[in-house]
Amino acid sequence: MEEQQTSSSPAHSARGWKTIDGNYLLETGTAPWPLISVVCLPTGEVLEHATQYSVITAEGKVTATYPWPSVDSLDDSLYLHGFYEVIGDQFCRILWEEPWRREGRVTIMDVELRDLERVSDEVIASIRAQG
Repeated sequence: MEEQQTSSSPAHSARGWKTIDGNYLLETGTAPWPLISVVCLPTGEVLEHATQYSVITAEGKVTATYPWPSVDSLDDSLYLHGFYEVIGDQFCRILWEEPWRREGRVTIMDVELRDLERVSDEVIASIRAQG
């Protein structure tokens, strides 16, 4: 998925959060999930697409970009790993596993950022205009 062209469509406007260190976590693209149609989070939220995120300073400088999911299989299970999603006010690294003929499940592997504060579309547009 590294080379995939992405977009934020009108049906899905990009979201953003302010981090505790004053930077911003922004959605920077979406793409279809590889090999599956949806991922269900432990909260019950259904993710219909993979999302790429970047941490950006108020001046518009990108300081980190989080990758698209990687796909692997082992024995009778399919795995999506190394992808990220905001759950509540936390930015989490996630592993999704689907054992053969059973429902997929999500495991939160790590919390990368905590205490995120949602920002408006206007703030997101302003930060993007800086870069």
